[in-house]
Parts: sequence; C-alpha cells; structure tokens
Amino acid sequence: MSHYKDIVIIGGGVIGCSIAYHLGLRGFKSTIIEKESVAARASGKAWAVIADPYSLQMAELDSPEITLFHSPKGETVGHWKELFNITYTRLHEVARDLKNRGGMDIEIASCPYDSLALTEEDEAGYKELIEDFHHKGFRELLWMEPKEIRKVWPDVPPETRGSLRTIIHQVEPYKYTLGLAQAAEKMGTRIKQGDVVGFGTKGGKITSVKLASGKEIGCDAAVIAMGPWSWEGTKWLGNELAMQLVLEGCLRMEIDQDIPPHGLASGKYSILSRVGAKELILGSAGVPHLRQDHWGTALSEDQKYEILSHCMEMVPEVVENARLVEYRGDLQGWAPGPTYHKPSMGRLPSWDNGYVATRFGTLGMCQSLGAGSLMADLIIDGQAPMAHENLMNHLDPANG
Repeated sequence: MSHYKDIVIIGGGVIGCSIAYHLGLRGFKSTIIEKESVAARASGKAWAVIADPYSLQMAELDSPEITLFHSPKGETVGHWKELFNITYTRLHEVARDLKNRGGMDIEIASCPYDSLALTEEDEAGYKELIEDFHHKGFRELLWMEPKEIRKVWPDVPPETRGSLRTIIHQVEPYKYTLGLAQAAEKMGTRIKQGDVVGFGTKGGKITSVKLASGKEIGCDAAVIAMGPWSWEGTKWLGNELAMQLVLEGCLRMEIDQDIPPHGLASGKYSILSRVGAKELILGSAGVPHLRQDHWGTALSEDQKYEILSHCMEMVPEVVENARLVEYRGDLQGWAPGPTYHKPSMGRLPSWDNGYVATRFGTLGMCQSLGAGSLMADLIIDGQAPMAHENLMNHLDPANG
C-alpha cells in the first residue's frame, strides 16, 4: 500500500480529474494543477459519446482511409477493451455519485445509435457482423428495419435498407469533467491554477513540480495527464513520448422540434440529438485529414461545411432547419501513426514515483473511468490489479 501523501496530477482534463476522483474514493488526497481551468480544452468540447466496447472494435475494421481507429497488424483496441467496458458499465453509477457528492448533473442518457445501411453491400456486411458478434456473446448489436429508424428520423434517405444499432451513453462533457473534479474536491483534492514548466528531482524520484511563476510545489508522486502536451512533460523527465496531433471538431445545432436522444451515422459522419435540449451534435470522429504537425487550434471552415453537407444527406429536413450555435473542438494526442490509436498509461521508466496517462485521442471520454480507476490502483498499490495486469503491461510507457 502506498504511503504517498502529496500526489500531484498535472492536467485538469477528464483523465486527470478521473484519476483524482478515484484516488479520493480510496481515501487518497491529491492536487490537480491546470494551466487554464478544468475542462478548458478538448475535454470540455468533446462530443461526449460513451460507446460500448464492441462498437469500438467494429470501428477499427474500417480501412485507414476512413478512420484513425485502424491499428497496425498485431494491435487492436481489444487489448485494452476493459478501459471502455469499465467506463460504459459504471457511468450511471458514477453519475449518481457526482450528483450526490458535488451537486453536478452531468446530463446522462442512454440512447440508440444507428449506422445506416444504404446499399445491399452495407446491409450484408452489417448483418454478417451482427451474427459474428452474437456468436461471441454480445447480444446488444441489433438490425433495425427502416420503419423503426423513421419513427425518430422520418427524412432518412429513401434508399435506407435498415441499420446496425448499438446503445450508447451521452453526457454533457464540460459538466462531466467538472463533476469529477468537484467530487474529488469533496474528498480532499485541491485544484490549483499554474503553468508547469518542469520538475525537481533527486536520484530516481520526483520531488517537486516547477511552475512558470518560479514557485515549486513539493510532491512525493507526480502524474502527467496533460493530453497532447504530455509529450513535453515526459520530455522534462527524459522519457519523451511520441505524439500524433489531431484537431477534432464538432458542431452544436439548435432545433425547434423535440427529438428523443438518438444517434445516427452514415460512413464517418454522425448526428446525435442531445438529452434534455433541442440540440443536435454533428461530427466526424477520427477523420485522418485532421492530422497535423503543428499546435494551431483554428478549426477548418472546409471541415465545418463538409460535416454539414454530409449530415444533411442523412436527414435533410432536420439539418436544413437547424441553427448553428457553436463550432467547437481542440487538439488531441494520439499514438504515432500513420493511423494508430493506443493509450499510454503507467509508471514512467527510471522514475519510482512518476506516472503518465495520455494518448487517449478522441476516445478519452470512453476510457475515462477505466483509466482513472486503474491509474489510482497502480499509484496506491504499486502495481496494476491482477485482473488487468496484461492490459497495463500492454499500455506501459516503457513500450513506447
């Protein structure tokens, strides 16, 4: 059992706040240091769909030209599927706890998500996939006839042959991240604003976190959870993690009609009706051409109109009558490509008390509770839980 008393977490995004929350659940206090404010960057601007693990495994079957979820030979999100499963299965329970502890309603809902089949090839492929997953024991993957889809989206394309349906959860991303932070505060976590620029070290231990102001905050354990900026944090400790930058964006639209919470997808473009609001979220998660080699955060107007035009093809009347409220997004950190999605989480090589959790890409929300709980266990117990030892070994920063 750890004797850490001063655990510092660098980064106030969903992963850092989840680690603090789970440390608190086990009776350990921590300090979050955030340069801006909690959920100020990608975590507060996310699409905030928490998908089931099997649908994510389906996504990686797409070719590299369609998705960044594609992995090289020998790799699969199945190696760390439990991160998704923990989040997906615990989300409603945690939502209640965040409401009870910190008073935050994260606007959670579960709803259908339909991937449209517009051709005979689509239909055959989806039905084959459903049968395969049913044989593997996953029964919540369903085939839906067009009349069922049109009960919610009456103006889907006339050539719609049906859909592959999964069940997703959705939350309001800013409130979810802030809710984790506030609940952690109730359990003793402190949240400080500061620009971290380095570490104080002695031997193989981190002794302090250095701020741009010249102040040092003492610690006996440090966790780097800085999203794409984690490469810099690891570099300060001589363990630079390579990072692929991706600028992800989505559109928030206001509508006059009431649409039940429901997701709709065609190819790489998706529409989600929001719970408790006359809103739609439109996006194209993981599109390869959003990769970039600089730190700019200016969202592309071309991408905005591309999302709009493709979503209008799915449900023309709904999108045409919707009003754009916000075009939002930010940088994400992925494992180096060309098309690779793999987190890195664990103890930093050569450091007894240095940890990192990063490279979650566009799936940070989907993995947030899994990553937070397993990182807290690792920090407190000094080793990964036996049931997740292979998972943690696979994602170990020592493996690149």
